[in-house]
Amino acid sequence: MTDEAWLREVPDDRPAVVVAEGLTMYLRKEEGKRLIQRITERFPSGQLLFDVYGPLGIRLQKMVPAVRNAGATLHWGLDDPHEVETWHPGLTCLDAVRSVDMPGVEKMPASGRMSMRVMAHLPGFRNVGRILRYRF
Repeated sequence: MTDEAWLREVPDDRPAVVVAEGLTMYLRKEEGKRLIQRITERFPSGQLLFDVYGPLGIRLQKMVPAVRNAGATLHWGLDDPHEVETWHPGLTCLDAVRSVDMPGVEKMPASGRMSMRVMAHLPGFRNVGRILRYRF
């Protein structure tokens, strides 16, 4: 994703919807910023959707079984979704849904629902993960 060549292969003559699920936290901040800038500069308009960890989520990454079991390292945590708006003119945050507020939380097992309720009331933990949607 950080190699700039792949994006030149995508037609740029129409609006785009770009979904980057499970990607940004593996990038360093400057790599994520540059990727978002390349996408928003390439297309005439569109929407960009991606998930992010907050800084606390990055610090506590080894507590996430999927990350720990994969031996992965997460680098980029985003505290303020509006920071991304400064990376390209016209980039506007439409949604920033916290993981503790996601639709479907009520369908989780009781232990998961309880964890989400507790996290929702703890500073730092309530913003540990988000789904973001931007228009450009």
